[in-house]
Amino acid sequence: PTPYCTILYHQISQASNPGDLLWPNSAVTWRQRAYRTVLMQIGLCVFGVAGWVPVITIINGVANIDELSKLIPSLTTYSNEALWAVVQSQLPAVMQLLLLSALPYLFHLLIVKYERVKTRAEANPI
Repeated sequence: PTPYCTILYHQISQASNPGDLLWPNSAVTWRQRAYRTVLMQIGLCVFGVAGWVPVITIINGVANIDELSKLIPSLTTYSNEALWAVVQSQLPAVMQLLLLSALPYLFHLLIVKYERVKTRAEANPI
């Protein structure tokens, strides 16, 4: 062993499958991506606190029969109590489920188009 020997460490990883790459996102640098990731996380936190509560409140308010009849006056002439009970109890849940079912598509769109991940495996971690 010579005292002037230098050891270099390299990290080697397997290349991604070319079919897995999102080619339009390949030009984004790691700094841009890190910046976008932080901004997206802050934006989602702000939306979660300031945007989600009003949306759920509006959904529950619209499902209230009294409020709904103020918006649509012709509903006051309809007097089927069984239908009103179903609407009153199930409409908010159905509307919230529809909204929740749209969230994965919104998150996927944000990850691919804004955060600009480079592979499909990163965009679909499940």
